[in-house]
Amino acid sequence: MARLALAMLALVSINTIPAVAHSQSCICDGKLIRRFHGGDADPLTWTYAAYLVSEGAGSHPADVCYLREVQNRSNADVRNIYWKVAGFARRLLRPGVKSSCVELEGDAKSTITSGKLFHGVSDQHYDTTVLEPKAGWETQEASAEEDYRTLKSQLTFDIQGDGYYAPTRLTLWSSVRIDPDKKIALLTYEIDNESKSAISILVNAVATAQMQKDVPWFTSPCVIPPLEAKVFTTFADQEIIARPTTVAVFDAKATLPMAVEFAGFFTAKDGKKERSDESLWKLQ
Repeated sequence: MARLALAMLALVSINTIPAVAHSQSCICDGKLIRRFHGGDADPLTWTYAAYLVSEGAGSHPADVCYLREVQNRSNADVRNIYWKVAGFARRLLRPGVKSSCVELEGDAKSTITSGKLFHGVSDQHYDTTVLEPKAGWETQEASAEEDYRTLKSQLTFDIQGDGYYAPTRLTLWSSVRIDPDKKIALLTYEIDNESKSAISILVNAVATAQMQKDVPWFTSPCVIPPLEAKVFTTFADQEIIARPTTVAVFDAKATLPMAVEFAGFFTAKDGKKERSDESLWKLQ
């Protein structure tokens, strides 16, 4: 987390730093709230769990990490994984496990939600059970009022290139520092590409014109080279909200999205998105 703090020293900056090798899974820290598991291994099994990372206190909301995991138990590729109730979609799932771990501010719901995990080219699906954020994946919000706060998300997926497949893992950091004297918020966004293939990423965040100018992946896919990370810093003179934000990951040519997720980001309360979320969730 030191590099995020250092990045805050500049109001608007870009940096490239090395990243490390990876596995195709992630871990949520904290106390287990609920865990659900299903599937028949023909071809998939799925796991969903929520963990309490930190309890809410005063004006600070609780911090909850949500684990979404799908395992392909067959020997063949499975395509078009669409698990909207869990905020998880993959164009391609090779044999093995793909998962994501996303931290969000605010409590989880007190009741469970049912939804379908679709796969393949027809209406094949598994019935699943999840514990969503209290206000749902698309409307959960928490106001950023403290001096410094950070959210972390990790996701794994496969990139398909010309005649090859590349397992990929990304780590996303979003942080905010409130300057009460200047009445502005300094925001830093870091995405680490922990794989040996370049990727492009688009973050469909609610942002002001200044934020869109300073952070290129808010408006169009931004290339991150293999085993590198990019950091962008911006500011806003309005209230900052922690909310689930649609993230789409493409190959380096930004042709088709290979993975779509809800990840935790600090964003402007009043701003606009460059495009509709639904246009990205269609994996087209």
